[in-house]
Amino acid sequence: MDISQGLWAALILGILGLIVLDFVTVSRKPHDVMFKEAALWSLFYIGIAIAFGVWVWTSYGSTFGTEYFAAYLVEKSLSVDNLFVFIIILTQFAVPSIYHQRVLLFGVLLALIFRAIFIALGAAALEAFAFTFVIFGAILIYTGYGLFKHWDEDPDPSENVMVRNIRKVIPFTDEYHGTKLTIKEAGKRYGTPMLLVMIAIGA
Repeated sequence: MDISQGLWAALILGILGLIVLDFVTVSRKPHDVMFKEAALWSLFYIGIAIAFGVWVWTSYGSTFGTEYFAAYLVEKSLSVDNLFVFIIILTQFAVPSIYHQRVLLFGVLLALIFRAIFIALGAAALEAFAFTFVIFGAILIYTGYGLFKHWDEDPDPSENVMVRNIRKVIPFTDEYHGTKLTIKEAGKRYGTPMLLVMIAIGA
């Protein structure tokens, strides 16, 4: 499947456009999201995904079209697990309901950035050193063992490595200050729980 740089650029711009659309139409003004609004936005994004899949099918053939829809269904199924993790994080950090959408938007954006960096580094490492497969395999086995060992326990976002380390570097307030990530009190800069919960979701 030969993809031109122009097509990749168009795809990236399209994704960025959807993110901007989400921000300016929904997340810009914090509010409680009702079921009807959430359902309509879900149908909108599912429709875009299906339309893109149809384009892949008609432009590049049934093989690539089938692969796309199979991957989409797998990712959609796995996102259910993420939903439960998000609920746990939002609950443990006591995020006010009107800020849920803002937290999720920026948290997921942060997660995408981290994953893009790790994928790029991983691809470069695999291309340079074949032995990297063994290292990545060992990491997956260790991660799987950790998940199995604590399978009956709810994840604790405060125990996340990135969250723990940033707490050591930046002092945090106990209260939310709207959508602000940092505030200044008595001449000293503090992080807010909003910053911490976004990092927890992104990590």
